[in-house]
Order: sequence, then C-alpha cells, then structure tokens
Amino acid sequence: MAINVVHVLGTARAEGRSLAAVPSLLARRLDPERYRIYACFLGEEGPLLDQMAAAGVEVCTARWAPPFDLAGAARFWSALRARKFDLVHQHFGGRSVRWMARRTTGAPLIMHLHGRVMETEPNNMVRMVLADADAVIANSAATAACVEGIRPEVIYPGAPLFSPPADVTRREPVVIGSAARLVPLKGISFLIDAVARLATELPGLQLEIAGTGEEEDSLRKQAAQLGIGDRVRFLGWREDLGRVMSAWQLYCQPSIEEGLGITVLEAMATGLPVIASDVGGIPEVVQHGVTGYLVSVGSVEALSEHLRLLVQNRELRQELGSAGYRRVREQFSEELMVSRVVEVYDQVLNGTRT
Repeated sequence: MAINVVHVLGTARAEGRSLAAVPSLLARRLDPERYRIYACFLGEEGPLLDQMAAAGVEVCTARWAPPFDLAGAARFWSALRARKFDLVHQHFGGRSVRWMARRTTGAPLIMHLHGRVMETEPNNMVRMVLADADAVIANSAATAACVEGIRPEVIYPGAPLFSPPADVTRREPVVIGSAARLVPLKGISFLIDAVARLATELPGLQLEIAGTGEEEDSLRKQAAQLGIGDRVRFLGWREDLGRVMSAWQLYCQPSIEEGLGITVLEAMATGLPVIASDVGGIPEVVQHGVTGYLVSVGSVEALSEHLRLLVQNRELRQELGSAGYRRVREQFSEELMVSRVVEVYDQVLNGTRT
C-alpha cells in the first residue's frame, strides 16, 4: 500500500515556487505505488495549484493565517482529515501548524527549512527550536546552524541541467542577468549601482532582471537617475527561467541574505558563471575563483570589479561557467535530492532516525 505524504505549503502564488518545487519533484520522480504526494496550501491561491496538479500532486487550499484564524484552522483540519496521511512534510508555518497537523493526522512530521531569517529583519538570525518535529531538513548548512533541539539533515535543492548550456563567450552585447523577487532582501539596487559604474567604460553592457515585487518602481527610477535606464530591462516574473538564463553571459545574486539561493543553482545549471554575496548558504554552492566569485554584502565596488573582470574575459566566463555546470551535475542533481529526502522518509517511518 502506498504511503500518503502531505506537504504543507504557504502561498500558491508564483513567489512560492521554490517551496513547491520539492513536492512537485517528488511526485514526478517517485513510484506512486510507493509514495503518493499531496499538498495543502495555507496561503493565497495561484498558478502553483495547476502546475503541481500537472506534476501529479493532489492539491488543496486551507487559507489559514495561524494562529488566531479559527475558520482557517477548521479548513486545515478538514483538509487533513480528508484522507489518512502517513507523513506530514511541513515547509511553511510554525508551532501551531505542527500542533494541528500532529493532532489531526497522528502522523510523524518532518520540518523542512528553506531560510534562516524573517524577510523584514534580514540581519537577525532566527533561532529555531524544533524538538517537536520527528526530523528536520535544512536547505543548507547555514540554515541548519540556526536549529536547536534536533539535528537537521542538510539536503540541497536539486536543479535540472539546461541543455545545451548557455553560450557565455559572446563578445557584444554582454548581458548580466539576475532573477529574484524585487524586495530589499535581494539587494538588486547594489547591482544597478555596480552596472552604472561600468556604463562609460563598457558601453555595450546590458542588465536583465527577471522578477516582480514591491521595489520594481524604485529600481526603475534608480536606473533612470543613474543614466542607465536604457541598459536595464525588467522582464517580469518568468516561468521559462532556464530559457531566459540561456541568453545571459553571467549571473549576479547580490542578496543581503540567502538560506541557499536556488536561482544561483539554476544559473550554474544553465552554464553561467556567478557573482554572488558571500552570505548564508551561497558559499556552499559557489566556489570562489572556481565557479564564480563571492563578494561582501553591499559592496558595490567589489561587484563592479568582478563584473568588469568577467565582462572583459570571455574565456574566463567559459571556464567558470563550465565548472559550475559540472558542480550542479555532480553534487546538486534532482536525483540526489530525491534519494536523500526518501532516505529521511524511510528513517522516520521505520523509527530508525537518530
């Protein structure tokens, strides 16, 4: 008989993509006769509902804003009572969600951590006491270091390789790319400042930014005020990110904080050299001088220096991009992620998790 696993997620809007990627990948890769994957969204409805259903995930929404939304709690309770679940895999929510899931299903619970800060307080690491979970999965060692009460299992996200890899050797125009929600945490303003420093020296340089968010208007104004409004293209939210990245020659992730940086992995899986902030889990992915470069958070000078280096040296772009592509293939594959998650499932269900 198949094991029913329910994944508890936040929003079904596009910005919840990185969390929803886990159950979607498991549904596509696992034998449904062994594991059946379900998902319950606690937040807003959105396009992820249809996307996950297409991947083979049975989805529902509870629209619960814990802990004081009693009507939402009742909807969550009803969703979990709709069938017998053997395992709860929680990606979103805190102690009240875990309490409700345990009491309703009677099943063991795995907490999956995708970050280590509150977005509104990026400089404050959250100490997470998770002794009420049967197991904890962290997306990086940096995230795992914030956990107390239980030993987390570090399982990196898997990234599909884009084939063929991007052509990073093009001379002109060289396009720098970045993909992120347009919020202060992602540090896109630093990147625009860095590109502006190089505008006169590198007249063909272009910047493309994929994503949407509250900062979009201010970032557009910033680019215009710096005289590079015609050099910066805002692409909006893109579902075809691999294809978009394949038109870039290098990738920049100037975040103030990242639990890991899934788009950094996706860029490397496309064959792009990466320049990223030396923060959070990013150094676990980007090898300085091997697959790209790490720079101090907020250092526009360091960003511009390394951008100049890669824009002017297409052979170096090729070398670093190829090394990153190999690194994803060998250490951050989807197959490896799925096998590691299933290993934790089996340990929890068999009572062998220590």
